[in-house]
Amino acid sequence: FDGGAMEWETLGADLLPSVDVLSLAVGPDHTLWAGTAAGLLKISADRASVETYGVGDGLPSGTVQALALGGDGALYVGTDAGLAVSATQSGPFTAYGFVDGLPGEAVYDIQVGPGGEVWVRSNNGIGRFLRQ
Repeated sequence: FDGGAMEWETLGADLLPSVDVLSLAVGPDHTLWAGTAAGLLKISADRASVETYGVGDGLPSGTVQALALGGDGALYVGTDAGLAVSATQSGPFTAYGFVDGLPGEAVYDIQVGPGGEVWVRSNNGIGRFLRQ
């Protein structure tokens, strides 16, 4: 950054079903993923389409607080009621909760390590998720 003027593009209520955005992730194809209080949004790189995912698609909750993309193409979605994983970034989602070993139900942050391990910050500490 050279300290000069910045140009901004705003995605607002005219495009987004919910403007209460809690998390973001950008895919290698420039697809923008947005976690909102009303579900997960997949926004095409050209901003021409928006897909919405929610509980009916396998998310543990509609409140998406954290997002991460794995190097293997997986999408990790943290909600206030657990973690969901899509191996292909287009569903289906598999949900994981406290009974599955998640340290707490609410997921606030997700980081994918260089070896593919997934670190989750929750309302009850930090956990590491190793995909089989």
